[in-house]
Amino acid sequence: MTDDGFTMFESGAICDHLLERYGGGRLQPAPGTEDGALCRQWCWFAEATFARPLGEIVNHNRVAPDGGLVDFVIEDCRDRARICIAAIEDVVSKSDFLVGDTFTVADVMTGYSLLLASNFDLLTGDYPYTGAYFDRLSQRPGFQVARDAG
Repeated sequence: MTDDGFTMFESGAICDHLLERYGGGRLQPAPGTEDGALCRQWCWFAEATFARPLGEIVNHNRVAPDGGLVDFVIEDCRDRARICIAAIEDVVSKSDFLVGDTFTVADVMTGYSLLLASNFDLLTGDYPYTGAYFDRLSQRPGFQVARDAG
């Protein structure tokens, strides 16, 4: 991303930069609060924990699209992703978003991982609340712009 001549990469850092520079307190709970800590937890989870097995699925399919041992690895990645989806399911079964009923940067970060998971048909079946949560996220205009930008 380039912002006023400054270029950076890494989605989590980009979100932090945009929030610090332009957020004006929006999309994040107050620092030092429990909700602030939960928001940061979910942001890190989206990138460090949930996106990892999804990325590995993409990479393994690209390296060995014909299967073999890779099929075992991909199924392991799918299982790890399902564990992550179950964690999300638990939270969004009790609230509209990851940090209570307020849309935050944690939902932005997690929304991308859920988009990847939906591309692998991982949101079907046992995750009705996560499916509904993803539907809420995907109806947001910003999500649609980002998705359509490719």
